[in-house]
Amino acid sequence: MTVLIGHDLYGSDMIQKNFSDYTECCAWCQSYNGCVAYTWGLSTAGVYAYECFLKNAIPTSSVNSVLVSAHY
Repeated sequence: MTVLIGHDLYGSDMIQKNFSDYTECCAWCQSYNGCVAYTWGLSTAGVYAYECFLKNAIPTSSVNSVLVSAHY
């Protein structure tokens, strides 16, 4: 996985779930059929804090300091 601290991968969401750490989000993605990327919100991400969004495609990344994203 390529981890992108401070980046968003907007779109291609399959499912979401709350996790206390981005490594848990990563493990969920690796175990979820069809997941190739994810975006997770830091505690400062407002309504997206601790939310893990699994992706079925790798969207273009954009800078967003309150998010952590990763892809294969």
